Amino acid sequence: AAPVPPTGTVGTTSYWVAQIDTLLGCASDTAEIQVVISPLPDTLISAYAPPICRSTSPQIIINNTYNQYRYTGFDTRGDTIFDMHADGSPLSINNPAYIIHQDDTIHIEITDIHNCVSPYRAVVPVEVVIPPLPVPFDTLYCLFAAAQPLKATPSTGYHIQWYELDSLPSVNAPIPPTLSPDTLVYMITQKHDVLGCESDTVNAQIIIMPAPDTVAASAPDICPGQYPVIVIPETDSSYIYNVYDASGALAGSAVSDEGGELLITLTQPIDESAQYFVETVTPYGCPSRVRTTVSVTVYNYMYLNPEIIPPYQRERAYAVQLESNAVPPFLYYTNDMLPVGFTLSPEGLISGSAPRNGKIDESIFTVHITDVNGCFAARTYMLGSDIFIPQVFTPNGDGKNDVFMLGRRLVIFDRLGLKIFEGDNGWDGSRMDGTLAPPDTYFYLIYYEDEKLKTTSKKGYITLVKRQ
Repeated sequence: AAPVPPTGTVGTTSYWVAQIDTLLGCASDTAEIQVVISPLPDTLISAYAPPICRSTSPQIIINNTYNQYRYTGFDTRGDTIFDMHADGSPLSINNPAYIIHQDDTIHIEITDIHNCVSPYRAVVPVEVVIPPLPVPFDTLYCLFAAAQPLKATPSTGYHIQWYELDSLPSVNAPIPPTLSPDTLVYMITQKHDVLGCESDTVNAQIIIMPAPDTVAASAPDICPGQYPVIVIPETDSSYIYNVYDASGALAGSAVSDEGGELLITLTQPIDESAQYFVETVTPYGCPSRVRTTVSVTVYNYMYLNPEIIPPYQRERAYAVQLESNAVPPFLYYTNDMLPVGFTLSPEGLISGSAPRNGKIDESIFTVHITDVNGCFAARTYMLGSDIFIPQVFTPNGDGKNDVFMLGRRLVIFDRLGLKIFEGDNGWDGSRMDGTLAPPDTYFYLIYYEDEKLKTTSKKGYITLVKRQ
C-alpha cells in the first residue's frame, strides 16, 4: 500500500517506488519521490480599511504581501469580495460592487504558491461614518425685524450644509426675508469635514410672525410729584405692554394676565407735563410697529401762603387767612395742636385769641391742603404772641400779676446798675440771695425767640409796687 506522508511537521520526506511485473515478479529500478511539507501562510498581515461614508465601497489596504500569494476577501456573509495575486508590493483593493451602509468586517484568506491556504482569516473592521442629524429648530422672526443669518451648531468635525428650494447647497446660512408674515422651510445637513459624509436632511421651519396692533391708551391728569398712570382699556392676555419716556428709556412695564383693562404705574414721579409711548409686545417677542403716544398733564404746582404767619397779641382777636392756588372744593387741616383758643378752619382761616395773663405759649404746627384734583401742599408755621411786657407788677401772692414775664429768661438790675436777679422763668420780686426786693423801679433784659425762631432781647423798666 502507498504510504501517507505526515503533514504535522514542516520538512521534506523521501519515498522510493518501483514497478513489479505481476506475472514474472521482475522489479524495476527504484525512483525517489520527495514529499515537501510547506508552512502555512501567516495571517498576521498589516491590513486595514480607512473609515468610509454610507453607501460606498471600502478601500482595503494590505501593506505586507508576498510575491505570487493570493489574497481573497470575504464579507460577513461569506461572499467573496476580492481575489487578487500580489507581487510583493502593498495592495490597495476596492470593489465598487461591494457597497455597505453600516459597519462591517472583511475576512482575508491567504493562499501561498503551493496553494496552501491560511488556517485562519485576517479580520479587518470597516467603520462606516454615519453623521449625526443636525438638531432641528424652529425660529420665530417678527415682521420687518432685522433678520440675521440662521444659526445651527454642528458636531465636532462637521459643518452645516444649507439647502433652499431650487438652489444649490451652501455652507453659508441663509437670511430669511421678514417683509410679510410667512412660514419658510430650510433644509440642513451635517457634513464630515474630511470624508464629506453627509447626514440625512432635517427641516428647519422659520415663522415670520405678524406685529401686534397698536393699542389705545390714555393717562389721567396728576399733581406735581405724583407717579403717572397709563390706562390701556383693552389688552390681550399674556401680551407685554412697555411704556417709554421721551428719551427712549423704559418707564414702566406690565403683563396682561387676563386681558381687559390694564393700569401701568410708572417708576418715576414727575413735576411737569410729559409724553410717553406705549409699545405692545406679543408673547413671542414681536413689538408693535407703532407706539401709542400718551400725554400726561400735570396740574400747576400747588403753593401755600404766607410763608410766615404773624404773632398774636394777648386779649385781641387773631385772624390769618391762608392762601393757595388749590382748585375748589379744597380742605385745609392739621394733625398738630394749635395753642389753646386757636382753630384752623377747612377754608384755611387761623383764628382765636389768648388771655393776657399766664405763660406765653408758642406752637409749631403743619398745615396741609388738598384740592379736588387730589393735589396737596403743606407748610410748617409757628404761632406765638408778640411779647407783652407790663409796666408794673405786684408780687403779693394774690395770684394776679405775681410774676413778671412768667416763662421768660430775664435779668434784673437795680437803680445802681447792680444785677440782683437772673432766671429762666420770670421774676417773682426776689433777689438772688432770696431776700425780697423793695418796691422800686428796676431795669430788665428779656430774652425770647422771635417769629423766625431767632433769639433776641428787649430791655426797659418795670415798677415793683409796694407789697401788701
